[in-house]
Amino acid sequence: MRIGIDLSFIRPDHKNGGTEAAVKNLIKGLEEQRAAGKTEDEFLYFIHRDIYRDYHKIFPGITCRVYDIKGPHAFRTIWFQTFCLPGLTEKEKLDLLYFPTFQTGLNNRWSLPLVVNPNDIQYKFYPEYFSALKRCYFGIFYKNALRKADKIVVISRYVGGTYKKYFRKCVRGKLSLIYEPIDFKEIEEEEADALKGFEGEFVLCVNSLAKHKNLITLVRAFHMLIKNPDISPSLKLVIAGAAWNGANEISDYIEENHLKDRVILTGYLTEGQLRYLYHHAKVFVTPSLYEGFGMTPIEAMAAGCPVISSKETSLYEVTMGKAFYYEPARDAGALYKAMLKMTVGSRDLRKDMEKILEENKRAVLSYDKKRIAGQYLKLFHETAERKGQEENGRGYGKGKKQMKSEADAPDGRDTEVYGRLFDLVSEETEKHGRPLKCARESFEASIGCAPKEMDLDPFLELEGKRFADALWLGFFQKLPEKQKAESFEKRNRREILKAAAKEGAFAVRDIKPVNSPYGDIRPGIKGRILKGVSGVKNSIFLRQLAKRMPAGMQNGIRKLFC
Repeated sequence: MRIGIDLSFIRPDHKNGGTEAAVKNLIKGLEEQRAAGKTEDEFLYFIHRDIYRDYHKIFPGITCRVYDIKGPHAFRTIWFQTFCLPGLTEKEKLDLLYFPTFQTGLNNRWSLPLVVNPNDIQYKFYPEYFSALKRCYFGIFYKNALRKADKIVVISRYVGGTYKKYFRKCVRGKLSLIYEPIDFKEIEEEEADALKGFEGEFVLCVNSLAKHKNLITLVRAFHMLIKNPDISPSLKLVIAGAAWNGANEISDYIEENHLKDRVILTGYLTEGQLRYLYHHAKVFVTPSLYEGFGMTPIEAMAAGCPVISSKETSLYEVTMGKAFYYEPARDAGALYKAMLKMTVGSRDLRKDMEKILEENKRAVLSYDKKRIAGQYLKLFHETAERKGQEENGRGYGKGKKQMKSEADAPDGRDTEVYGRLFDLVSEETEKHGRPLKCARESFEASIGCAPKEMDLDPFLELEGKRFADALWLGFFQKLPEKQKAESFEKRNRREILKAAAKEGAFAVRDIKPVNSPYGDIRPGIKGRILKGVSGVKNSIFLRQLAKRMPAGMQNGIRKLFC
């Protein structure tokens, strides 16, 4: 299969931040897949001549279609994507086109399937950062990209939720979760560029000096930390990142409190220098208020560095709950306590730290660029195949059998939504001889919900047995019994939902479905009766009585109340 990847959005000054870093890692991952014989796909990169000079040095083996349009970056990008790229895709006989950004031009007629990764929608949460004209530009191009995409990659569940909130009609049935790819290089590969002269213990933060990164809270917490007599007088705070709209506030605080010798603002650093800092920091801190993914704490965890993080937006999700957290995010006192614990630490914490950090290093390998590239390849092939079926077999899906991605499901199931969690769980269960017996769609629609208030919106893209599987997993943390599941295959969603509400556990657990197109969902009579008596289920007398019952009766009670 021939896959086109549009790199026309990359700025000549390379100020695309994490988006460009993720693109570079994806290219590396795709090339590793090819080198390992995991895929025979061909990749063609569309790139401006100014950018090509830099990328040819990094990726000398990739195939590029270089174009040269004069003018400001935004103008030449829109012109190329709108008027040049559609014709080039036909000329190059591409089977699919991937846009790693929301910038996809204004052309809405394409002869091939499109996959778009628009990343996060920061302008919706921090409109004050952008002029009215810029916000208008974002609104037009985001919506246009989402509408014409056949599949939309979301880089975290949090980001997927924001797209459902702001662009519900444009994204329904299109979202696929694929986390950002990360290049886990060892420090020795970049030692020549490293900060070898950097001495002493330091706390590290790698973030731009933007207001929503909340670095002023970190500086205030560090100021409190160094006043503690248990802290080494040589401890420093290193903030690595480009200056932005929060730089003045941070600089003023440093100046007013005479912290120039203790707080170091490095500005831009090379990848090698950052890796050196990750490997030598005493602790890494990210107090950010908004992240679509959050690559830097993952890189720190991979380097074996302890990580303190806020729980805002995607951070708890992508760090897998394995970092050390503090909240609320703007509370300098709470962050100070977390930093004090990590820098001084109790004897028990120091004893367990090595084990914790090793577990974290293994966990974040699931973001490895080669693995994530495999998930992209799987998405590309499934999108092309589905589009080919819709177009009456025009051949978009050719070459699917050639792809041997590590992200392939072991039984070849057709999948609608992607998720790392499903892959991890299914791999583990298969190792123990107990393969997961439900579809990926059902599994992913059922997770991440509150135990009582259940949002039905993620379930409404499923039908029949898959809809029933998802409901039972979400409501009751189990699959429906085999006979019942078979009866759901020919029933509609309303009937299945009513059947779920009749289950005794539905009322006992006090489940409240929200965003239901079928009105209020009320429990059955059996459930209401059980709920009435469930108030005494924790009585010591009843527990002692239950222990004297036959095992079968005990199991029946557990199914209702557990």
